[in-house]
Amino acid sequence: MKNTGTVLTVVGGVLFATGLVTIINTSTSSYSSPSSSTHIRNGFYAYIGGAACLGAGIPLMIVGGSKQRKLYAKSQGLSVRINAAPTNRGLTFTYRF
Repeated sequence: MKNTGTVLTVVGGVLFATGLVTIINTSTSSYSSPSSSTHIRNGFYAYIGGAACLGAGIPLMIVGGSKQRKLYAKSQGLSVRINAAPTNRGLTFTYRF
């Protein structure tokens, strides 16, 4: 979850910025060509796609980071070891609350 959120956030940021720059550059140009409407439309799609990726990626990154910390703390509570000492032979399970 955290990695997916990070990738979506980075890709969304790049798309958002690219779309915004494309729209601004095309709309402020001094000449009008048939392809300028195509550039504005593509910039708009990149802008909206970037906003959607940012909107999905940031919460995924936050929730994934929170769950990762909880699972790491939970895994630290359980340990399995083999006792090789002459007085205590066998397998030991330890669980901390």
